[in-house]
Amino acid sequence: MDFPMLDWTGLKFQEIMNEAEKIRVTGNQLFKEGKFKLAKAKYEKVLREFNHVNPQTDEEGKVFLDTRNSLCLNVAACFLKMGECRKSIDACNKVHTLAFCSGVLDSLVVELKAS
Repeated sequence: MDFPMLDWTGLKFQEIMNEAEKIRVTGNQLFKEGKFKLAKAKYEKVLREFNHVNPQTDEEGKVFLDTRNSLCLNVAACFLKMGECRKSIDACNKVHTLAFCSGVLDSLVVELKAS
């Protein structure tokens, strides 16, 4: 699946998240229609673009991580519906790993602020 390139250059964080939400909603509609491969492509597109998003505050970071985790779980659901159980498990494990890493980083930030 090849969709037009996203250009989020110059957008503020909330504008980026709004654009990501529009794409996620489109993916959800495709999923409901049984178009799992297309839905997965939509979710993955946003996840690729998220590699270039840098939240600036703790609140933005939380919103970003929650959205990224939700998209990863949506990808996992698509894989499951497509009969690709191993890939579904891998996508779920990615969320678990990202959540663990985020928790470790949060702990480090608390320690640094305390010292």
